[in-house]
Amino acid sequence: MTYRRIWAVVRKEVNHIFRDRGTLFLVLFTPTLLLLLMAYALTVDLRHIPIAVLDHDRSAISRAFVQQIAAGDDLDLIGQAATLTEIEAMLMRGEIKAALIIHPGFSRDLLSLKGVPLQIIIDGTEPESGGYAVEHAGRRAEQFVSEALAGQLRTLGIPVDALQGIDLRVRTWYN
Repeated sequence: MTYRRIWAVVRKEVNHIFRDRGTLFLVLFTPTLLLLLMAYALTVDLRHIPIAVLDHDRSAISRAFVQQIAAGDDLDLIGQAATLTEIEAMLMRGEIKAALIIHPGFSRDLLSLKGVPLQIIIDGTEPESGGYAVEHAGRRAEQFVSEALAGQLRTLGIPVDALQGIDLRVRTWYN
């Protein structure tokens, strides 16, 4: 095929597009509309992820920790559960996307610098929300440990570097 034949076909198609308003609309506005719709549909701007807390420790430190987790507009504390069955029910009903489990001895382990075991259960049917909740809860937990205990450790003469990290254990539930 020569360039002359290709140019003739291109010229014929351009003339047809400009003569027919329907075709002109399809060629110009449909791709733009699709681009805007896809940009809107694929935007993952996660905020206000609903979470619940199961606090087995029930100490002043664990309550302060829950307040630290719920501070801000990224994670919304829907409620506190009394049992793991309640957490499961909330996940199954879709009320929450993640649950934070604070084990017994949380404050004792934190103050004895053993490291803090935390468990986060996420809804596996929506992994973006769950991952977002894990990331922000982990960041808030590290911030809580470093800020809340730094002054207390200094008064006891313990270096802040002696703090153990958060032992964050993530479980994904699909059903």
